Amino acid sequence: AWSVPEDVASLRFKHYDKTRKHNLALLLQVAAEERPQVDDPNTETDHCKYSKELAHEHKLLQEMIKGRLKYEKILEKEAAKLARKRTQYLVLDHGVPLRRPGESDAVHVLHEAKASDLQRRVGIQSTLDDKTKRLVSQEREANVAHMKNVQAFQKQLAARKIQANYRRIDNLKEVKQAIVAERNRIHKLAGIRYSHCKDLSDEIRLTPGPGEYNPPPLTKRATGGMWSPLPKGPTNQLHATPAPCDYSPSTFPRDMAASTVEFKRALHTMTTSYLLASKCKTDIMIDADINALEQSSVEAVIE
Repeated sequence: AWSVPEDVASLRFKHYDKTRKHNLALLLQVAAEERPQVDDPNTETDHCKYSKELAHEHKLLQEMIKGRLKYEKILEKEAAKLARKRTQYLVLDHGVPLRRPGESDAVHVLHEAKASDLQRRVGIQSTLDDKTKRLVSQEREANVAHMKNVQAFQKQLAARKIQANYRRIDNLKEVKQAIVAERNRIHKLAGIRYSHCKDLSDEIRLTPGPGEYNPPPLTKRATGGMWSPLPKGPTNQLHATPAPCDYSPSTFPRDMAASTVEFKRALHTMTTSYLLASKCKTDIMIDADINALEQSSVEAVIE
């Protein structure tokens, strides 16, 4: 326990008393200098006041000394109690607990059980910490792998979109080439057709149609009365007869389907009508379709 020797305590008390008296004298001297001097017989003298204050200070000092002694006694009691508690625990010699003479085996076994239980708890906690760290590491690795898979899938999806765009562009190019080839073929056929029609224009203009050589008999003409339609003349069948051109299906290959033949006939007729309708124009209708297709392909590539 903490305690102060008597000689040290007496020296401290003398020094404290001397310092207190000196400070008190200085304080009284300063107060007397600042206070004006009044000759009043009723007032006490400075010596009397000093004696009273000194007695009061001495009384306070005695009370302080008593309180200090009481506090030291309390400290000594606390130190004794702490020493008694310390004697109840085992003494360690280089980390090995020593048994006191009167200690039983049961107490020693109890202490060993407590120590082993504490060690076991520490081991379990360390194992749990290692397992937690391993699980956190595995979760982090799984998250990284998931992010890599997501990025790879996004890259693959972008590559598929790019390949689909390339395939669409290739298909548009193939369609364009096919349309251009068909246009060239149509232009060629239109030129041949136009030149053929131009060569035959004079012949068509001068030569009558095939119906003129086999006119219908006059006996078959209708001679109705007032409400009958007008009789048809001999040139009615002539105007209804087509011009002297090749309209037979024998000119087409036999391996073509009927739909193909019909399409080619319709295309031939359409080409002839386009040619006649666009004699004074730079482009015909199929050229406008080609330009529109090229414009749409360019917009698809930009997107």
